[in-house]
Amino acid sequence: MPDNTISLFKLKSKLNAFTLDKFTYSIAQNSSLKIINNRNPKYVEPIFSRQSLEETSFDNATIVLISAAGATGKTCLTENLSNDLDIPIFDLSKHDPVASNSLTGLLFNSMELSDFTDYSQKLQTGKASMIIDALDEGYIKTTVDGFYAFLDNIVKIAATAQGTPFVLLGRTNVVELTTLYLEEQGIKVAFLQIEPFTIDSAKIFIDKHVESEAKERFVEQYKAVRDYIVDAIGGFFKNQSEINHKQYLQFIGYAPVLLAISTLLNKNNNYHALLEDLKSNNRQNVKLVIDIIEEILKRDKKDKINELLLPQLLNNRPDSFKEVVFKNAYSIEEQCIRLLCKQLNINLNISVTQDAYFDTEYNKQISSWLNEHPFLSGGKIQNVVFESYIIARLIKITEYKDYVFQYLRSSFRSAYMLFYIYDELAKDRTIDKEFIPYLFGSLKALDKKGHYSSMELTVQKFDKTTHDIICELEFFKAEVMTDDYSYTFTMNCSDTLYIGTEITNMTIDLPVTVGISADKVDCTPPAYIKCNTIECAASEILLNAGMHNESVVFECNNFCVKCSNKGTLPILTNKGHMDGKQLQLICKNQLSYPFVQYSAPVLEDGIPTDINDKYQKMRRLLLMFRSHSKGDLARYKDKIDNRIGNSSIGKKVLDALIEKGILYSKEMLYFIDIEKMAQELGVKYDDIRSSIINDKIKHFLANI
Repeated sequence: MPDNTISLFKLKSKLNAFTLDKFTYSIAQNSSLKIINNRNPKYVEPIFSRQSLEETSFDNATIVLISAAGATGKTCLTENLSNDLDIPIFDLSKHDPVASNSLTGLLFNSMELSDFTDYSQKLQTGKASMIIDALDEGYIKTTVDGFYAFLDNIVKIAATAQGTPFVLLGRTNVVELTTLYLEEQGIKVAFLQIEPFTIDSAKIFIDKHVESEAKERFVEQYKAVRDYIVDAIGGFFKNQSEINHKQYLQFIGYAPVLLAISTLLNKNNNYHALLEDLKSNNRQNVKLVIDIIEEILKRDKKDKINELLLPQLLNNRPDSFKEVVFKNAYSIEEQCIRLLCKQLNINLNISVTQDAYFDTEYNKQISSWLNEHPFLSGGKIQNVVFESYIIARLIKITEYKDYVFQYLRSSFRSAYMLFYIYDELAKDRTIDKEFIPYLFGSLKALDKKGHYSSMELTVQKFDKTTHDIICELEFFKAEVMTDDYSYTFTMNCSDTLYIGTEITNMTIDLPVTVGISADKVDCTPPAYIKCNTIECAASEILLNAGMHNESVVFECNNFCVKCSNKGTLPILTNKGHMDGKQLQLICKNQLSYPFVQYSAPVLEDGIPTDINDKYQKMRRLLLMFRSHSKGDLARYKDKIDNRIGNSSIGKKVLDALIEKGILYSKEMLYFIDIEKMAQELGVKYDDIRSSIINDKIKHFLANI
């Protein structure tokens, strides 16, 4: 596969860097036409990639087009080229709307007549070149015909030119449009894209933007904390698969991210203390990523909106009004919801004051400024980290969560970053019940063969008068036996809990209705759902065989089948050849086709109430156990003691299981002895899900 990268040196060589005549003309420098005469000491050279892989497209091109997302260094690049090659920049963002002869008109009005004629000839003969920046803003300011008329002005000069008279820069979508138009006019073009910085270049970028004296005095400590930050961010991109590694490089190589890291290092000059602080918390890499994201958002408000937009809008306003606006406008939440609504094509108006006229003007202006937001590339959210942060930040804000769910349903693809960012931001440890399937799907993006993340939903507190429930949700990471990820949410017995597109590695024990309503649902052992009612309105349920003879058990009073959104009854597709042992439906009502073949008997009648109460406690207790990293079934002791051992019946059952050796403790955990369970209770662990109660179990419970 040919190398499609282009260095800055090769680009400068393409522009005849060594043969261009020095620009000696006197011009009326203004905001839209300028030459840069000083070198930026903080500049780090980028790498470009060719978007057209034709072998001759770059060397033979008459015009070079360069695309990039916002805040990826286009301005720094143009200034570097202008200074090194002594060529002018025509900035369309600072110019009036362009049309026919805008280019020649600008030069004619900015130069002496003789200089204009001479410079125009040099553009034709390869002795001069020119940069035209901000094509996207030039396109927005004018009509399509006006923009094409402007390009025709460029075509007229380039059609017979030698060398490379023009370098054009802008956002990707407008650069693509310009490329197609120029090619239709017979102009040979080279389409390049600015790539993220490499790891080495990223570190150089950080070094150049950290200005504290401490960096020079404590070189080793500085490098240690800089490298730790870069590596810690890499650690956030778990399981460095090719896709995740690419996401990491795109994130760490993005200029706004690097500027945020530089700001962090500029604010903290005690590098040894900072490094120790970063190392002290094993979740610090997540917090670090969030700090960097929020620094980018704060910087965009400070450098763009506060300094460039608001002063224009606040002209002649009293100081008290200005203070309110500077405080309220373009907050982190506002930026996030505007970015989300932009993806949904929703026009959002936000009130930042009580002044309707100001708010109208502000909302009108801010929509165009949002196009340059550093989170965007080609109008889309640039990477999954920014996307996950936006979702996690907004999901807990009541007035915005409907927009979030609309985006989740229409656009989001599960990424584990969402889980970790939400967990860090959810200081109150609460969650919206509708968000649970998305967060679980996010965590399960880390699953790999033999190691699967799981979740458990149980009652923490039940009000018998109102039937309100405080529910507990716990997530368990693949390969790790921890209870670190606990949340609460509220429901009423009359509410419905929807569980998403996957029924696997979950335990639900809640006196509510559980809804299965996704278009396609993957059903894979192990899973256990115990509830009042199950409403199944999925179009199709795919049955997949699990490992180690595990099963899926639905236990409810009523199993209700409804039509799907497509108007059809659910279809069961048995890919895994699951039988009545692997899928069991324990319910009191009569099952209909195609579920009837998986019907399992309910707990037999005639069992004494005290035996039944003890059995249900024992069953709930044993179902709390999870596979430990060594394959053993384990659970933290305090969870078992607090949830089961806090009642007289539960305490007796727990003590009896320990006395018989079915449970044993080691350090902070309880473990299940599978052999002892079989010996004393006559069942395997998975039989507990199936609500089996045999003579041995009855005898064991009768003696408690």
